[in-house]
Amino acid sequence: FFFCKPLMKLAVFLIFVGLCFAENDIYSAGNFLLTLEQENGNLAHVASLVTYLPDEDTFEDTFGGGVFLETGFVNLLEETPLGTYGSGVFRFVGDTFAYCNSVLRYNNDDDDFESLGNGIYLRNSEAINYISGTKDYTYFAGVFTSVEDLAHSDDADSTDDGTVPNIVRIDKDDNWSRLDNSDSIFPTVPIISGVSSNNDDTIFIYASSKGESATLYSYQDDSGYAVLSQVAFSGKQIVADNDGNVVGYTFTGSSPSGSSGTYSLTFLSSADSYKTPTTNELYVISGNECENATVSLTPLIINWNEGFLIAIPDVASGCKKVDWRYLETANQTLTIPSLPSVDDVDLLVNGDDNDVWVASHSSSSLQYLPTGASQWTEVSLSAYGTFTVYAMTWDNGPNKLLVFGATETGKKLIQLSTDAMPPIAEEQNPGVLSNPGIVRSLAVMNDLDDDDYELYIGGTFDDISSGHSIGNLARYKQGDVDSVIENIGPIAALATHGSTLFYANTACVGNNENLAIGYYSKQAEQVWIETPVVIGGTGCVTAMFADESYVFVGGSFTTTIPGSNSQAHGVVYFDKANGEWKDVGIPNSIGSSSFSYDINSLSVASVNGTYYLAIGGHFDFTVSGYTYHSFAVTDITNGQWYDSPPDFATDSVINEVIIDDISKIYIAGSIELSNQGSKVGVFYFNLNDNSYTVIGNLPTEADSIILYNFSQDDVDYTNIIAGGNFNNGTLHSGLGFTDVNSSPSTTWTRAAASSQFDQFYTGEIVSLVYTTGGSGGNNTNGYDSSYTVPQSSSSGGMSGWGIFFLTVFILLIVAVIVAAVVGGGFVFMRKRNNYQAV
Repeated sequence: FFFCKPLMKLAVFLIFVGLCFAENDIYSAGNFLLTLEQENGNLAHVASLVTYLPDEDTFEDTFGGGVFLETGFVNLLEETPLGTYGSGVFRFVGDTFAYCNSVLRYNNDDDDFESLGNGIYLRNSEAINYISGTKDYTYFAGVFTSVEDLAHSDDADSTDDGTVPNIVRIDKDDNWSRLDNSDSIFPTVPIISGVSSNNDDTIFIYASSKGESATLYSYQDDSGYAVLSQVAFSGKQIVADNDGNVVGYTFTGSSPSGSSGTYSLTFLSSADSYKTPTTNELYVISGNECENATVSLTPLIINWNEGFLIAIPDVASGCKKVDWRYLETANQTLTIPSLPSVDDVDLLVNGDDNDVWVASHSSSSLQYLPTGASQWTEVSLSAYGTFTVYAMTWDNGPNKLLVFGATETGKKLIQLSTDAMPPIAEEQNPGVLSNPGIVRSLAVMNDLDDDDYELYIGGTFDDISSGHSIGNLARYKQGDVDSVIENIGPIAALATHGSTLFYANTACVGNNENLAIGYYSKQAEQVWIETPVVIGGTGCVTAMFADESYVFVGGSFTTTIPGSNSQAHGVVYFDKANGEWKDVGIPNSIGSSSFSYDINSLSVASVNGTYYLAIGGHFDFTVSGYTYHSFAVTDITNGQWYDSPPDFATDSVINEVIIDDISKIYIAGSIELSNQGSKVGVFYFNLNDNSYTVIGNLPTEADSIILYNFSQDDVDYTNIIAGGNFNNGTLHSGLGFTDVNSSPSTTWTRAAASSQFDQFYTGEIVSLVYTTGGSGGNNTNGYDSSYTVPQSSSSGGMSGWGIFFLTVFILLIVAVIVAAVVGGGFVFMRKRNNYQAV
């Protein structure tokens, strides 16, 4: 009986695992990036699709990493003493979607993009603008505030949230660190306008505090920050040479982007400790000489030929070409080098032995000037299609030029060799760069002829579950994902009933075209054979709802009703009983305070034989003398519109509505109140007395909501869970909850605080649905309270059925063994109980 004990432990453990998949879990989706701290202490990163377990108040990565969109790109490449580094707009690297936020290193030996730990955490409007390096570190600077690895390192204390002041560095072993500012010399929150290095031990930073003049600083490991000069550079560039001399340009005149002024090059010498700036005039723009310029009016500077090469607009041509100036460091004189002019310069690189490379964002060709040459050689990249150059640098390892750009067939990294003339272009394959995909809608199907619930995931994405190339519409069932409709376009909205999925594409259609809607039936059920036709302009669908009686379609459109001459605006529905499309009665005068109106949400409920439709969005329309602003309720059964609160004003935006019962229709969004400003968050509306109530204090607009019902001490409660992008200081979160009866002063609770890692969430959660469907109305969390969520097989987990059968199998084995030893089980149990008692 000695092996009974471990088997029993394993069996008990598996039973525990099987039962701990919380019932009534909530699928949560949108366009977000969420960092989870796992039980083993490691971090996991989830893109736009995650499961929330309200019973445990935790998140779970059910879908093997979420959904991914292969839209990442590099917009900055820089060769440093430690290698070639890049930054851009991406969150995942390679075909395995390894997480690395916004920064990477290119390994030319392996032709591979390499992750730099977890990277630099960028939120909306943040960016990395500079990369520069010394022999020991590579520095990144720009506008950003967080590095996950600093908060998660072994040396981090419990209060370290990974905050950095717009600049950070990484060493050759990929360890991130902050710059030491213990003497408070450098601004606490710097505005950085230039970074460069001497490629040895010193980094130069041009920075200021808000509202103050900028200062040139140096930074060294052994001495920290030092103030070098209060020189007033213009623009966003400084350049240092190997001797530590620093240059930048200055401007005097009306405006740096205006049509008149003087541009000069300012030189700071390390030999006199940067005390005496030397200024040389580059060019003068007078009057309207360059009002029709086709090139940049500001200079571009690089190290070149023991000095500095400057690209400047050719004022004599009306700033339609680019000319050159050269500053020799030794005598600090400005000369005109023997470089021919070019049509445009956006990127300028010093190649091997002072070769010069030029790229323009508007051209599929590079310009190459070998040392000593008197004319440019055009290097065409048109073999890859129309090529838009994003970034370029010289890679000293193989002595080749690296160019990253976009073509009609995707982003590409090109390597150019000067072993031939003209240079040879060769496409590299370092791996795809991806961002979180976008999930706009979730729908659960309960097919009575099938053995499990199916989740349908619709949006804009290329991959799901870290390895399944499924685009825009995917089905999740029993731990696996598969494709539903091949080559379908991006999805705007989904709805299900029975064995039929209804969908709408994001594409807006033109006049006399059918609305972009369709359906997919597992049982070959025919729903409609004709679709409403758009008239009078374009038509877009943004919301759907389906049940046993009707299919509702909402958006910004005017259509004809099939089989009649009547028109419908904003919302139409299909009556399954008689096979007809119908109008809900929104007038053709519908509009909004924006460019167009929006229908964001439709909710339907049958109460005491009356069929109610609630509509949320951003719209204004008037029926029978009553004006509705972004929220309206109609009785489909009797064709009656109900009043909404009269103080709702035109700029209100309702993102989601849920009809629970007529006394409480829940509203999420932003309500503009007449003469009272706006209120954001979550509300409930009472149709009986035409009143609304704020639920708790959620000072951020909610994008989605769901109800969660539970009992505690034999008392029933209902919480409302809201999804969005909630920010309280430095604390970012995607979900929050509170009791539906919370007073307006009650603060909402941050959801899953124990499983989200620190502040690391960005984006929006826009869709919430129970694993068995539904939004928690009628005091029911979904339609099957006993359902257990299977784990995605791609994430290494076992499906719910797999756990069940394995558990049963092991229990049978244990039962046979225990029976065979006859009495051993009693001995085992007595020993185990005695052990527990101790």
